[in-house]
Amino acid sequence: RLPYGELVDTAAALPVPDPLSGDIPLKDPEDFRIIGTRVGHWDTPQMLDGSAVYGIDVKVPDMLYAAVARCPVFGGRMVDFDATKARAVAGVRDVVESDSGIAVVADSTWAAIQGRRALEITWDEGEHADLSSAAIRQPLVDRAPKPGDAAASDAAKLDAAYDIPFLAHATMEPMNCVADVRADSCEVWAPTQDPQDAKRRAVAITRLGRDAVQVHVPLIGGGFGRRLQVDYVGQAVQISQAVGAPVQVVWTREDDVQHDFYHPLSYNYASASLDDPGRLAVRSHSAQRPIPTGPWRSVGNMPEAFAHECFLDEVAAALGRDPVELRLELLPERSRAVLELAATKAGWGTPLPDGWGRGI
Repeated sequence: RLPYGELVDTAAALPVPDPLSGDIPLKDPEDFRIIGTRVGHWDTPQMLDGSAVYGIDVKVPDMLYAAVARCPVFGGRMVDFDATKARAVAGVRDVVESDSGIAVVADSTWAAIQGRRALEITWDEGEHADLSSAAIRQPLVDRAPKPGDAAASDAAKLDAAYDIPFLAHATMEPMNCVADVRADSCEVWAPTQDPQDAKRRAVAITRLGRDAVQVHVPLIGGGFGRRLQVDYVGQAVQISQAVGAPVQVVWTREDDVQHDFYHPLSYNYASASLDDPGRLAVRSHSAQRPIPTGPWRSVGNMPEAFAHECFLDEVAAALGRDPVELRLELLPERSRAVLELAATKAGWGTPLPDGWGRGI
């Protein structure tokens, strides 16, 4: 067993093979030790018996809990707040300001959340106070041709539009993070998909050296791209630094849905000539407005792929063609085996029970 880092110098000195040469030796399947075997996750038993430690399960000595009140409108700001009633809630230890809002720090999550509800806050909701998804969508619709226009002008044309709204990740485990900031060190327990960025954020906030900041990554109750962002890590570090104690920031489900980095809203227009279905065109427009967006269980071209594949099925239906056969006809030869295998494994063309369907 070796860390990858110990192999870097040797690997860097190796010649880079030409992938098009056709003579790169592959391991003989007879020598496979893992491929083709059932290798379970080492932590599955812990997940099944409840002993697994996710970020939200982390506890350290003398830890406090924090709930953060944020402006309900993106781009808004806090004008003033009165924490008198919040401080009167049993278990509340402190109320502090952070970059993201007003944090109520308490002996338990329940006390922190109840304290947050008792805050009296005046928000300046700003220029986006009346912004809606419909208002964001309309300019995208205006930029694209109207569905039906192509068919109206040419019977051999087919077109359609596909909408994707803003979508929250809604991970099973809401955002949370534990931070313990001291005068000369910072320790963070973050269920993150990007521990390097979590460390950078902690270093920037504390102004400690990189070696003084340590990030632990416990099990993650769902990431899907949401935990590539480290906003919740910054919250925990700032609040711990402010109160001088280890703090766990915990988001509620409402926090998670209201303050996510959403999949972008997009409007996708597709058109094709039924005389030449291979010339299928898809145009996608995504909203560039003040809504924070990010990866959402997929790569960046998901809207185009969604529109393209759905529309190809509509083209096949309009032509009375089998959608697998049509795709095989349009695909380059090197890609066909994948589709053929998928169709075979799915039992494409075999009967289905009533009420069932099959798509490709």
